[in-house]
Amino acid sequence: MPKLIKIIDFNDKIAIMKEIEDFEKKTVELPYETNCTVTTDGKVWNIDGTDGFHEVLKILSKKYNFKYKREKNDK
Repeated sequence: MPKLIKIIDFNDKIAIMKEIEDFEKKTVELPYETNCTVTTDGKVWNIDGTDGFHEVLKILSKKYNFKYKREKNDK
């Protein structure tokens, strides 16, 4: 299930990009898929580990704009 990480101002695009960039830096070497999504209500969601989890976020918020998905590391 998605984890609510925090709530930020959705109109602050710099804050949104910082969240996504920080998430990418923290997760780049993980051996599993992970996702960070910022919904239009400013909620920052994180989901780890399984394929097909994006549908859960569509249920949580029909309108979402910013998302980062890190694919499984195949090293």
